[in-house]
Amino acid sequence: MEKEYNFKSDKAMRRSILFIIVIVLQMSFASAQAFAQSRLVGGDLSLVPAYEAAGDQWLDENGSVIPDLLAYVKEKGWNSVRMRIFVDPSQDTSDPSVCQDFDYVLALAQRVKNLGMKVCLDLHYSDTWADPGQQKIPFSWTDHSNAALSAKIYSYTNEVIKGFIQGGAAPEYVQIGNEITYGLLWTTTD
Repeated sequence: MEKEYNFKSDKAMRRSILFIIVIVLQMSFASAQAFAQSRLVGGDLSLVPAYEAAGDQWLDENGSVIPDLLAYVKEKGWNSVRMRIFVDPSQDTSDPSVCQDFDYVLALAQRVKNLGMKVCLDLHYSDTWADPGQQKIPFSWTDHSNAALSAKIYSYTNEVIKGFIQGGAAPEYVQIGNEITYGLLWTTTD
């Protein structure tokens, strides 16, 4: 005679199934957490120090002054900040928003790192804004041949990255150029 299975009376079986469900849920939760931690949430805040120096303020959703915009965006869920760096922004005297030289951007990156966020460094390879309409070679590089320009791009990139590492602000991400659909460093000598 075959015994009929009664699920309700088998405590060991119920415990096993419950254990498996709990393990699956824990694995799902851990995967969701890992995915959330791997996502980049942020934006370009390159001009925050310049705005702060000018005395500008930000207001939160209640109209209260935000004392530190970087800490505020982290609190709101950002985990990364993009920042652009120009080779020699002093060459563009027409636009006060072109101020992101090495020292300026390193100081911003250090603040971002101190908050536990990631740095995305955007090397513009220009003294000023680079976009689909303009990709100007830095003034100090304009007399370089293509070979010398290639060597200069390498050495400049190497110096910047090493400088950020030594400054305690190693970038997790490096963006080469800005809006370079049609190339970068237009008008070479070769």
